[in-house]
Order: sequence, then C-alpha cells, then structure tokens
Amino acid sequence: MDPLLQEHRRQTLAGFLSVGLTVILSVLGIFDWLAIRGAAIDVFSYIGVDPYAWQAVEYGTFITLGIIWLAFVYYAQHYLKKRADAGRIWSSFTKLLAVQLAVLFLCEMIVFAMDRKKNPGDDWLLAAAEAVCALALFMVSVLIAKRAVPSDQ
Repeated sequence: MDPLLQEHRRQTLAGFLSVGLTVILSVLGIFDWLAIRGAAIDVFSYIGVDPYAWQAVEYGTFITLGIIWLAFVYYAQHYLKKRADAGRIWSSFTKLLAVQLAVLFLCEMIVFAMDRKKNPGDDWLLAAAEAVCALALFMVSVLIAKRAVPSDQ
C-alpha cells in the first residue's frame, strides 16, 4: 500500500477521533462552567457583594467563564489532535477528563464551605464520586502513558 495514503488515513482518523473526544470534553466543560459560576456567586455572596452589583457579577462571570470554556475547547482539540498523531491520545484524554472532574469536585467543596445550612446527603455522595473518578482516571492515564507505544511502530 502507498505510504503517503496510509499516512493520510492515519491523520484523518486522528482528526476524527480528536474531534469526537473533544465533544465529550466540551459537554463536561459546560458542567464545569456552570459549577464554577455557581461557586463564584456563592463566594461573592459570602463576602458580601452589594446586591445592586449582582446583575453585573452574574453577567461578568457568565461571559468570562464562557470565553474560558471556548478557549479550553480549542486547546483540547489541538492538544488531542497532536497527541493522536503521536499515538498517545487515550492517556491525554483521560488526564483532561480527570482534571475536569477534579474541577467539579473543587467547586462542590467551595459550595459546601460557603453554605453550611445545606442538606449534604446526596451532594456529598456526588462530590465523593467525582473525587474518586478523577483520581481513578488520573491513575488510568498514568498507566496508559507507561504502556503507550507510538503509532509508527
């Protein structure tokens, strides 16, 4: 088979795979976006921001975090495409997924610290599941990175 055609097919497959995995990361990124926004609003209410400034705080955090989310999506796609070309996409994907779950966990912890009156029954279970999954995914990414073989071989 023609080596140029084979290389083109490999790069095309890497592109499709990186886009598909980026979609998964971007959907989870929307949950991160809303969790960070909620945690920021809880922090602002805890420190006593003027009630007349709430509309500006809400819009400001929404727009700023939206821009950060969009930048993350672009970065994740570029990073995953580069790692797919190197044959190491799965360790990178699990690491990015672990970071996103850790962000969700940290936002939950901030909300728990600010709002002590809250009924923590199911929320603690969700936070614990996020922490365990983040840790497990990070360990999986390390194991995959050790076993990864470049796609050239």
